[in-house]
Amino acid sequence: GNESSAIGSLRAINSAQASYSSAAGNGGYARSLPVLAASCPNSTQGFISPDLAAAAPVKSGYTVTLVPGTVPAASDVSLDCNGAVQSITTYYSTAIPLTQGTTGNRSFATNAAGTIFFTNSAVPTTEAQMAPGGGGTPIQ
Repeated sequence: GNESSAIGSLRAINSAQASYSSAAGNGGYARSLPVLAASCPNSTQGFISPDLAAAAPVKSGYTVTLVPGTVPAASDVSLDCNGAVQSITTYYSTAIPLTQGTTGNRSFATNAAGTIFFTNSAVPTTEAQMAPGGGGTPIQ
């Protein structure tokens, strides 16, 4: 159950990033979960649900994170709909069990390509491992 929730959280982030990119980020992605949760002017709805709006929320025994990508290095695209935050070219998001073996056995990671990868440890797939030929294991 907890692992399914973690995968669902990363799917929600990928979907929210696609919406943010087209509606708010001028083609770029949000650099953090709080940015993804912010609404644009003339709207009351953010792009991600409130349970994922903190910087590193804990949901169903997993810590979920979203940071700018490093492989390739994220660069600024333009100001987002709120005019204060630069959208970025790529992102890296993870879901790591609070207690490996208790709250979950696997860690998960995704990026702007949208594929979710897993490891059988508390260390998620790295961005380099998610690149084509990088050796990461995608969820089937």
